[in-house]
Amino acid sequence: MSLSEITAILDKAEKDDEYKHLLFSGSSEAYIGYDLTDSEKQFLTRIGKDSYVSTKSGLISTRKMFNDACDFLLKLTSVKKSE
Repeated sequence: MSLSEITAILDKAEKDDEYKHLLFSGSSEAYIGYDLTDSEKQFLTRIGKDSYVSTKSGLISTRKMFNDACDFLLKLTSVKKSE
């Protein structure tokens, strides 16, 4: 799963209502320019069906969760390289 790609998409959806509607409609146009697997696309489509996550505060919380996961993986990777 490309956490940074999903984070970028959630960030864009948070800031751009038109994009958010496109994303949550399940349109493949929302994924143009992003390198996503089919399961990542399904995940993002499911978010749109969740009444909380599809709100602005839900998007912010979900994006922060993915940002934290990216940061954790970067730190974990750098620790393994230094060992």
